[in-house]
Amino acid sequence: MKDFAEFLGWITVISYAIALFNYIFKYINRNYLKKFTNKKAAGMYKFIMKYVVKYHKLVGIIAVIALTAHFIIMYTLKGLLITGLIAMILMFSVVLLGIYGTYINKKLKAPWLKIHKILAFTLIVAIIVHIL
Repeated sequence: MKDFAEFLGWITVISYAIALFNYIFKYINRNYLKKFTNKKAAGMYKFIMKYVVKYHKLVGIIAVIALTAHFIIMYTLKGLLITGLIAMILMFSVVLLGIYGTYINKKLKAPWLKIHKILAFTLIVAIIVHIL
């Protein structure tokens, strides 16, 4: 059962990383894509970016589902690890802000988006600390 819980933990990390690519791809698109001299590479980049953006929410949902299952199994086996709890709270906060921004406050210049991004990058540190 512990192996399955670890597998779910890695599914969480991989799904989260894919969701994080949404920001990275958009940042590169906004700041550097105009400087691409190779049109074929720029076209391929936009093609990949389209799918990253399209599936951002789905991989975020997969990450939360895998995280929840990972937490339940690991809590049952080992008890509460504070590093895991912090990472889980951060991830749920990121998701809740994403839901808030998607369905309630749809303004992309609103403070929720900045907080969403800051928490998402803070979560990277929390995950690394938890894994170590």
